[in-house]
Amino acid sequence: MNDQLAMVAWCDPDGRRFRLSWSGITVGALIVTRQRLTYVMGAEEVFTLPLPGANLDWRKSTRMFASRFDIHLPDGKFRFYLSPPGNDAPRPDPVVLQTISDALEERSGIALAHGPSGMVSDNLVTNVLDLRDALAQLRAGNRNEEILRAFISEC
Repeated sequence: MNDQLAMVAWCDPDGRRFRLSWSGITVGALIVTRQRLTYVMGAEEVFTLPLPGANLDWRKSTRMFASRFDIHLPDGKFRFYLSPPGNDAPRPDPVVLQTISDALEERSGIALAHGPSGMVSDNLVTNVLDLRDALAQLRAGNRNEEILRAFISEC
């Protein structure tokens, strides 16, 4: 059983139900341990909260829409997508990928985003950049949802 999970996540800091454009969305690293859930954007930690008792509200989705969930904090609601929510959504930048790569170096047993069924993978950058078509990205997001839900349920 892995002690940490790291994946790319797209965040709408306003938690909107409907958007005309994805330009206001951010891309960061979602790092989950047995104790904490942390969202890091660039070199800045946006928030961290205790995992036990965290209020993750999974939004109903189908295989044709990006897997998504809301996190409710005293400062507001954040909506997270586990794959790009639209064609004009920003791409992960090298800083985000480096953050996840650093998390991989911290522990050898990390379940990794875009890996098959939570398997450990050393080629995160290659996997994220190779997911060019929307269908592959949606599938990866759906796998990440399954991995994240299973990880949280074991805590």
